[in-house]
Amino acid sequence: MSNVPLTFLSLEQLILSEKNATNRLIVLDCYADWCGPCKRIAPEIDRLSAKYNGQIIVLKADIEECDDIAESFRVQSLPTFLFFRHGSLLDKIEGANLDLIHSKINLYAF
Repeated sequence: MSNVPLTFLSLEQLILSEKNATNRLIVLDCYADWCGPCKRIAPEIDRLSAKYNGQIIVLKADIEECDDIAESFRVQSLPTFLFFRHGSLLDKIEGANLDLIHSKINLYAF
């Protein structure tokens, strides 16, 4: 993925294009560079992305650069993980709870 910041519009286009393609689960990691829990869980999220390569899509949105995404999805704490499939928001996790993230991936992706 490129370093171009996501916007609400580009995220919406990705979600809709994915809906028309493979219907894979999209996991959006909303973070900030100054957030300690975000920094701690980031390597684990990268490992999840590699583990489920091809089965899910993991995107990252720095809320400092993507404030429209944070506002649109009411991101109020960090990190926040949003789960999309079939063009719709399925679920939202606030906090760095890796076990819960795993359970949501297993629930929605397979």
